[in-house]
Amino acid sequence: MPKLLAQPKKLSSNYIPDKLPHREKIIESIKRLMIGDAYYVKLQVQGPAGSGKTSSVIHATRRLPVKTIYLNMKILRSQYTAYMSMLEQTIEGNVSRSLSPGEMLRLFVKTPQEKIIVVDEVDYYLLSTNDTTLVYDLTRLVELEAECKIRGVIFIYRNPEWRKKLDSAEKSSLGALLVKLERYTQEQLVDIIKYRGEEALKPGALPDYTMQYIAQVVDREFNGDARYALDILYFSAVLAENRGHDRIELDDVREIVSQLVPQMTSEDLAALQKIEKIALLSVAYAVQRNEGGFASFTEVYNSYKELAERFNVRPNIRSLENALQVLVDLGYIIDKGPKKITVDVPVEKLIRFLEKQLTSH
Repeated sequence: MPKLLAQPKKLSSNYIPDKLPHREKIIESIKRLMIGDAYYVKLQVQGPAGSGKTSSVIHATRRLPVKTIYLNMKILRSQYTAYMSMLEQTIEGNVSRSLSPGEMLRLFVKTPQEKIIVVDEVDYYLLSTNDTTLVYDLTRLVELEAECKIRGVIFIYRNPEWRKKLDSAEKSSLGALLVKLERYTQEQLVDIIKYRGEEALKPGALPDYTMQYIAQVVDREFNGDARYALDILYFSAVLAENRGHDRIELDDVREIVSQLVPQMTSEDLAALQKIEKIALLSVAYAVQRNEGGFASFTEVYNSYKELAERFNVRPNIRSLENALQVLVDLGYIIDKGPKKITVDVPVEKLIRFLEKQLTSH
């Protein structure tokens, strides 16, 4: 059985690669803000899921001569466990569990090394707990110790609604310094998939058309979330390995995508009119013949003419166009233009099902 995954851990969402395609400017911007003349900087980093917020911040802080204290509030879930984690990352030895949050903070600010505090998922924490004291405390630590060695605090979030939970004093303490990340474009996703694929897969395992197809699906269905792209790539590689393929084929990806995106069921397909089934089968055959995973309208029409004759239907281009529009409206086919028609389900399975449906009636 061919081994496609050379280093599977490098497709994990927890893995921080050596470089982040299309995020170098963001990384340098964060770095400059945190190492500038101002001290105790309060920075907000906002962006949609899978846009590289956390990885960009970690890359930026790695390049600074300071210690990074990282808090994931979706995991820590409380003020007490957050402050305990801050101490555990700062001092040697065990931290007493009898300390109050205030005592832990006073111990933390007295530690000598220079630090940056990174508070990830702050929106999740505030919106789920309504506890704003953590933000207030971490933006005012200098009031506990004038000589505290804290370079700054970075709050990472996707939903800006959390700031509405803050009162005027807390908002003022937080400030308005913001770095905003946009979602990845389809072209940027291709670069990310290529880079991570080269790290994780054996050479030749990831064809260009497969990269393009994954990027197109993630751009359309998952708002450009790079983590979905990496998950789809990983599970597609596992499936391709199990099938004995020497590279990741489009039907491997379609099989995985069909489990993630609501798609047509056998009952849905059976309910289609005959002309709609023939139109869908025409798309499936046309896509199957193209290595790149897309078909042109002309190719679909040529398949349709062959199938119409076979299933005793008079070929009519207007009937085909109407049937294709119905299929687009139902979400069964993707139409990105005259030369970009495709489906997001395994083509072989779709062909077998439709052939059986049409020949049994």
